[in-house]
Amino acid sequence: MLTIRVIESGRSRHVQRHQLADAMTAAGAGGTFVWVDLSEPTPDESAVLEELGLPPLLVEDMCEDRHLPKVEQMEGTLSLTVHGLDVRTLEEELSTTELDCAMRTDLLVTYHTGGLASVQAVGDRLDRGAISFARPMLLLHRLLDVMNDVFLPFVDHLDRRLDVIEEDILSEPTERTRIDLYALQRDVIQLRRIVVPQAEVIRRLGRERPSGWEPSDESLVRDLYDHLNRMVALSDSYHQLLASAMDSYRSSLDDRLNDMLATLTIVSAVLLPVSVIAGLLGMNFSNIPGASSGNGFWITIGASGVLVVAMLLWFARQGWIGDRAERAAEDRRRGLSQVLDVPLLGQVLRVPVAGGRAMGRAVTRSSRRR
Repeated sequence: MLTIRVIESGRSRHVQRHQLADAMTAAGAGGTFVWVDLSEPTPDESAVLEELGLPPLLVEDMCEDRHLPKVEQMEGTLSLTVHGLDVRTLEEELSTTELDCAMRTDLLVTYHTGGLASVQAVGDRLDRGAISFARPMLLLHRLLDVMNDVFLPFVDHLDRRLDVIEEDILSEPTERTRIDLYALQRDVIQLRRIVVPQAEVIRRLGRERPSGWEPSDESLVRDLYDHLNRMVALSDSYHQLLASAMDSYRSSLDDRLNDMLATLTIVSAVLLPVSVIAGLLGMNFSNIPGASSGNGFWITIGASGVLVVAMLLWFARQGWIGDRAERAAEDRRRGLSQVLDVPLLGQVLRVPVAGGRAMGRAVTRSSRRR
């Protein structure tokens, strides 16, 4: 979808594609600039990039959705590539959508193939007049800031998931603990792959100083970098905590197995002499209780069955068999939030959490403020 907005004196109005040339002619003076947003564009809509006079190499890069975060200047145009969470499609893994930006003093172009709720939220607020921007740099800062804010609820949920796993390890780790531990480890690695290079790109943005740069823009870029740097520090901390949790999980399993083996070894050692004597002498006695009774065989079978049931109940009480530990683990996971509230400029996107993981499909929106 192609959306063209002309922002003049802080107010936004939509124009059609055939009006773009006139809008670009008027842009660049008196605080007027054009924002062209392409969300999942068709080939015909993508052709507007060439009409805007962008460098051919930049147009080619924007149409390809396979770039790492980067920032560079081409022929007076700032090119910026970042990645944001696409909350519409987050189900089984932490996935992102690439956002390509091109900025001049009179123009801001945003290109994304997966659709970004943060970009849509900024556009909606701009259309309602709730926010205003005098320069493209201010609009770019707000887009990047909202994209970073979307990460925060998911990062906080990672911390709550780690707390649940640690409770499992300190009590009775189960198969669910191992699965959740590996899933959380994968999510943290993916988070690091997103925020670490992105923080470096934002830091470099302050050094590029594109056209129209003003001294106040330094604080805007520093604000973006501080948010990303915090997530980098958190991801590093989670990475170390997960490595420690994995070692603790294995140690806990080893300790539990050693306790089981020690108990069974004691039982076997106590019964071994009895088994040896019974094996040597057998049951060859003239006075055996129940030998002359017609029910002696069934009494023996019944006594053996009672002994087996008693042993199984004792094993279950010790937690060696049965699902007691699994039920306790499920109870701990019920305390995790089933819906995450993702702030988006005065509204909250409610994202269901699938299976206790920090992801889901966004289905509703609430109009309450942060």
